[in-house]
Amino acid sequence: VSFYIQLSRNTPLLVQLFFIYYGLPKIGIRTDAAVCGIAGLAFLGGSYMAEAFRSGLESIEPIQTESAYSLGMDRMQTMRYVILPQAFKRIIPPMGNEFIALIKNSALVSLLTIHDVMHEGQKIISVSYRSLEVYLAIAVVYFILTGATTLALRARLAAHTMSASMSAVAADSAPNQRFAAHALHGDGDVAGTAAEISAHGACEKCGVEPWLNRARYLLAEGSGEGEDCVVGDGAGDEN
Repeated sequence: VSFYIQLSRNTPLLVQLFFIYYGLPKIGIRTDAAVCGIAGLAFLGGSYMAEAFRSGLESIEPIQTESAYSLGMDRMQTMRYVILPQAFKRIIPPMGNEFIALIKNSALVSLLTIHDVMHEGQKIISVSYRSLEVYLAIAVVYFILTGATTLALRARLAAHTMSASMSAVAADSAPNQRFAAHALHGDGDVAGTAAEISAHGACEKCGVEPWLNRARYLLAEGSGEGEDCVVGDGAGDEN
């Protein structure tokens, strides 16, 4: 994988396209020009996408993974609920930049006789000799395509941010109410309740998961440090 990424990123796209279209037939691999163009763009774009995902995943602090494991999550749960939601938000900007770069780089596939916007524009110029107007129209087309992609990615990022905020609010309310109800099942021992949930899994009465951060938070508050624990209707019971 590392060799593929280095090869793709350190060689020009035009060289890659010519190698696929003109070089591979020399060893018996013949494909259509459109397939060669798609393969060349995918070969280049895949390496940048892989680096974007790698950097996004590595940007998450290792302590978050360790905390998820300590709360009872397995590897899949940690990746799904902790790592990926945060990494995806950080991946969107570089991924959007690569999408826009691929759209602009697609103009090079016209050299493989693919009938794209650039190729058709050159055909019009060869007949009308109106290069200024044609190239201006081509620039407007690419501007619209890249602009629409930018707006779509911004909307996706805004929606992801809003969804994450709403999830955080919901996670801070409903689970806490279920946890308080679980504490009231017994003698109101919040610290014992947190320890029991963390050790034995979800509560059969209220469904509190073993890896809720709130459980560990209440466990720390109920450790005799003089903090007030909120149970039930919000009344403080001093430990």
